[in-house]
Amino acid sequence: MMKKTGLLSVGMIALILSAMGQSTSRYNDNWVFTNYNALKFTSGSPIEVTGSPLNNASYPGGSLEANSAISDGNGDLLFYSDGVSVFDSTNTAMPNGTSNLNGDYSATSGVVIAHVPGSCSKYYIFHLSNIGQTIDNLYYTVVDMALPGNGTLPSPLGDIVTGQANMLITLDTLSEKMLAIQKGVTEDYWIVVRSPLKAEFYAFEVTSAGVNTTPVVSTLSSFTYTYPTVPFPSSGWLAVSPQNDAIAEANIVANAYLYDFDNSTGSVSNQDTLAISTFPI
Repeated sequence: MMKKTGLLSVGMIALILSAMGQSTSRYNDNWVFTNYNALKFTSGSPIEVTGSPLNNASYPGGSLEANSAISDGNGDLLFYSDGVSVFDSTNTAMPNGTSNLNGDYSATSGVVIAHVPGSCSKYYIFHLSNIGQTIDNLYYTVVDMALPGNGTLPSPLGDIVTGQANMLITLDTLSEKMLAIQKGVTEDYWIVVRSPLKAEFYAFEVTSAGVNTTPVVSTLSSFTYTYPTVPFPSSGWLAVSPQNDAIAEANIVANAYLYDFDNSTGSVSNQDTLAISTFPI
């Protein structure tokens, strides 16, 4: 039965998930998004931060929707990405991070940054490509903050690990909806993505052993919403409840949906429709 738990608000920026389930952490204190905008929450109230190079005018033919940032345990910005490039805390593209990712800046949740389980310095960037096309790939790229990058070995600023960029997770038709959900009380987690054309969710397990490229596939018994043609089915958001046991889905057309999520197995079940007559994102 669907649990009516409170759901985290997504807003108009990518869901930033690193130390999932750690409500007192500072890993999500910096939000970096379009039109040179950034916010810092370390003081308890949002403070505007300048210097971000991300701007809609730099992305002809679309708007910058895919963006995610990660901070350290003190709330200091480490790096951020639009799914195409990776920028360090000085707002400079990492040496291996200039237009190097096979992502899509116009995907609503097209990039998620999360820690590498078992590592103190490495992070995964999960990114989606070719949104709205026939094939939408899911990749990961590894950033190591112990690498000097634009800094020095005593004061490293991080860089993409050589040979660990654009690592294919799956070659499939996916939507722009993606999020990370903590697995139980461990530091492991799930990367959850949605099919735009079928009643299916895919959950990829991430552990200290790496990214499992064989997903847990959840096929729902009902597929109640009607979409216009691609690329519109791809657009939308997923959000997770604070207890990591429910998922909300918003789409570019009317209605939103709630699901139960088993964070120990990665399975999605019990679709519940919320009747909304207009664009619910």
